[in-house]
Amino acid sequence: MLVYGICIFVANSVLAFKHNTHYWIGTFFFVLCTSAYFFFYWLFSVTFKNEVNHLFMPTFSMRICYVVILFIVVSVYLAELAYSAFKRMWKGDPQIVEEEQEELLGN
Repeated sequence: MLVYGICIFVANSVLAFKHNTHYWIGTFFFVLCTSAYFFFYWLFSVTFKNEVNHLFMPTFSMRICYVVILFIVVSVYLAELAYSAFKRMWKGDPQIVEEEQEELLGN
């Protein structure tokens, strides 16, 4: 279940990174989708009587789970940041180059 949660966190962070329109409604849905994992994991842990039974509390009482989640999400974020920087550098987007030149000349 932790791997599924990491996939949710990575997908939501990549969507937030790729779409640069961060209004209140988008931020609300980003937080809602991310927190829905915790809610449904807890709900399934309480209601189902199979392998998921009472698995929520032991999983999130281990600090290594938080370290793994943070490490993977940050590494994917940095990889996406590097990918977009290299893509811009190789593509040579003129709009971005002009904005950078204006900033350099303006200072």
